[in-house]
Amino acid sequence: MTPAEQNLVWLGYEDYTGLWQAALEVEDRDVARRIVASLLSRGWIELYFTDGLWDNETIAVVPVRDRMTVLEDVASWSVEGGGRLIWFATTDEGYDAYRKAEAARR
Repeated sequence: MTPAEQNLVWLGYEDYTGLWQAALEVEDRDVARRIVASLLSRGWIELYFTDGLWDNETIAVVPVRDRMTVLEDVASWSVEGGGRLIWFATTDEGYDAYRKAEAARR
């Protein structure tokens, strides 16, 4: 697991994290998109969406068939406009991989 992957997995473990935050963390939206796609393919994170403001009542999983379309959509990486917001969260498998990577670094 690369340091950038570790950072994103940790962010998603702490709480639902907006895709725009991943882009800020990595400092490049295209690189962040590739990393998020890789983490998704390994089952280490899951994508979610809300229409407008976030709360536990309105958050829903992005269907697998829509993931790549969502990642390619520039609007998915922005919090501007107050429309559909895209989030990610770390899965149990992702957290296990994170812990193994942390242990290997020591």
